Amino acid sequence: MIADAEQHKSADKKKKELADVKNSADGLIYTTEKALEEYANLLPSKDMAEIRADLEALKAVVGSEELPRIKAAVQRLEGSAYRIADALYSSGEGDKAAAKS
Repeated sequence: MIADAEQHKSADKKKKELADVKNSADGLIYTTEKALEEYANLLPSKDMAEIRADLEALKAVVGSEELPRIKAAVQRLEGSAYRIADALYSSGEGDKAAAKS
């Protein structure tokens, strides 16, 4: 039984990593969609288009078992979605949101 567990240790570790990355991706998708709904008016159309493209790319791969592609898509969306926070704080809306907390 112990030998069997040791045999499957590597596969289990990879499955756990995949599950963790998928959970993070799902959370990023959700928060990005909510932020776009709420703050779309603060973003230039070029940034909106890039964020939406990265969002759709992540949605397309999150259901797969391809860990490197999911990680890459998460990284791209994190990079482009950062512009939402940038726009939020540069417009002064960030100060209002922080005051509500």
